[in-house]
Amino acid sequence: VFMAGIAVGSAAGGNFIARIRPARQSISILLYGIAEIGIGISAFVVPVLFKYGERWLGGAGEIDSLMFQALSAIILVVSIFPWCFMMGCTIPLMMAFVRDKAKEERQSFSYLYCANVIGAMLGTLLSSFILIELLGFSSTLRSAAMLNWVIGGISIVLFVSYKHSAPETKKAPLSKPVPDAVLLRPALPQPVWFYIVLFVIGFTSMAMEIAWVRAFMPVLRTRTYSFAGLLSVYFCATWLGTLTYRILLKKQVNVPPAYILVFLCGSSLLPIIVTDPFFQTGSWGALVSIIPFCIALGLVSPRLVDDFSEGDPAQAGQAYAVNVIGCILGPLCASYCLIPLFGVKLTIIIMAALIGLTAIGWGLARGYSLRRMAVLSLSNLILFCYCGFVAMDFEEMYAAVKGAVVKRDHVATVIAFGEGMDKRLLVNGVGITSLTDITKIMAHLPLTLLDHQPRSALNICFGMGTTYRSLLSWDIQVVSIELVPSVKDVFGYFFTDADEMLAHPKGEVLIDDGRRYLMRTQQVFDVITVDPPPPPEAAWSSLLYSREFCELARDHLTTGGILQHWVPNAEPAIVKAIGRTLSETFTDVLYYRAKGGHMFLASMRPIKKKSPQEMISTMPQAARDDLMEFRVVQGIQGDQIEYVSYILSKEKPLMSLNGTVKSPTITDDHPFNEYYILRRSRPC
Repeated sequence: VFMAGIAVGSAAGGNFIARIRPARQSISILLYGIAEIGIGISAFVVPVLFKYGERWLGGAGEIDSLMFQALSAIILVVSIFPWCFMMGCTIPLMMAFVRDKAKEERQSFSYLYCANVIGAMLGTLLSSFILIELLGFSSTLRSAAMLNWVIGGISIVLFVSYKHSAPETKKAPLSKPVPDAVLLRPALPQPVWFYIVLFVIGFTSMAMEIAWVRAFMPVLRTRTYSFAGLLSVYFCATWLGTLTYRILLKKQVNVPPAYILVFLCGSSLLPIIVTDPFFQTGSWGALVSIIPFCIALGLVSPRLVDDFSEGDPAQAGQAYAVNVIGCILGPLCASYCLIPLFGVKLTIIIMAALIGLTAIGWGLARGYSLRRMAVLSLSNLILFCYCGFVAMDFEEMYAAVKGAVVKRDHVATVIAFGEGMDKRLLVNGVGITSLTDITKIMAHLPLTLLDHQPRSALNICFGMGTTYRSLLSWDIQVVSIELVPSVKDVFGYFFTDADEMLAHPKGEVLIDDGRRYLMRTQQVFDVITVDPPPPPEAAWSSLLYSREFCELARDHLTTGGILQHWVPNAEPAIVKAIGRTLSETFTDVLYYRAKGGHMFLASMRPIKKKSPQEMISTMPQAARDDLMEFRVVQGIQGDQIEYVSYILSKEKPLMSLNGTVKSPTITDDHPFNEYYILRRSRPC
């Protein structure tokens, strides 16, 4: 929706301003100012629209996930499309102003694009690494809105000053247009080739971003800063490319676009090479690998728009819109078709091949011989062979492990490997869980501490399915939620009775978002178990730790029901913040310090302490057997009473979390666990 708004706004803004008489061109800066003011207003309006949309979705009741997404799409269009349309209008409107004042003419798009991209990089860094941690999302939005309004105000002042000033003679441009003869440019190809190349560049570059995220995740991990860093490097390198193009333009040096496209093709394969486990380049190697590609992207994209439009806002708006349409379709194609079918490595190779074919087509349209283009592409052919037949990615590395299972879908690549009790589950190359007693205790401990007979339970984050199986051993209604479809598909790798469990008449495994499910269901549960993916700093994990989520879970518990919340090992301040969030939402909270993490039990009624004998007596025989299953396999001595006593011995006073560490409540607006750079950089 964001990209669609940019595309439509770019085309519409360019066409509109082109129809205004030249004598009134200065009105473009007024319209630009109005657009910036409108964009600033969105910082206040969009959150309100989202809240109304959330209430509307909540009133829709229990609808399936597909219908929920369809209704969510309507809310997104209504909430953000108008403001994205305004964003799309800004470049053609400013192009008209720049052309009117004769500061740049034929290359006005690249002139503005250069500033726009470096601004995008600084905005990403400033918000992700500083503002959100200090201010939260809402205040960061408002800060950005203030800047929009300042820009809008300056633009209106400029309009007024130009409107009341005497007519000026046209000033000399900052950089004179370079004649085609000097740049040695042959006749330009047909306009359709500009559209094809711009579309392909947008399509492939955004598709590759999707592939990069999945390919780099084993080394960059899943933290918010990883994604912000990747995006910042992308913007910075693109800016360097555009800046290089501007410098070459002033020096009257021409690098044919066909040559740049050939380089773009070859450089797009570098991420495959650096993510080969053999090289072990780490996070810096992954980020550096995209720089050549992005520099080439910054060289060729604005160059093509400049050549096509020659400073005409209408032509530039249309060309940019075609590029953005490619940016919309590329990620969709990569996420839902190419990566699930072929994997990350082959997806990147396909995108590189598409760029290479486009380079050859462009070169032939410009009059280059096929032989010349073949010679230029020879080095790329070597790279293709190496990447296709020699280089490995994390999927192939684990697939080579005996008995390993690799599954891909539009959400993630899921890998199950190992034998016996050493089996592991990876999502996008990141370890999620293993066969451990803890995931059984997540089910049995809250169920045994209930003050009434349990009838139902909700398990958020299916994982290996251990907690789901343990809940079903109580012969109660169980709903389990899993975000990644392929995680459910590898259930059978970990447990031989997986098919039986999935067909259990009282069990149901849904592919959905756990929080979203709670938003739309009317059901209440005796126990809700939550086992978020590690680490607690993972991007968007705050949505399962925040006060808003805790309140949502609380409202879906029966009277006396218990929320079990697991927290993997983390910074003490984060664990304390989660404990504080739970204690501010629930009447009673118990805290257990376990190997590998922390467990919280929360309820709106006091949780009655029970002896091991009392707890065992409340358990059906199947649940008792399930509790001891892993211990029997491992040959660990001790009976059920001893084991339950050991579990209870791990309880600690909630106040033991306090210490001297200061932590706030985690909220959707202030995701304390996800943003930590500033506080961790302070001296102790």
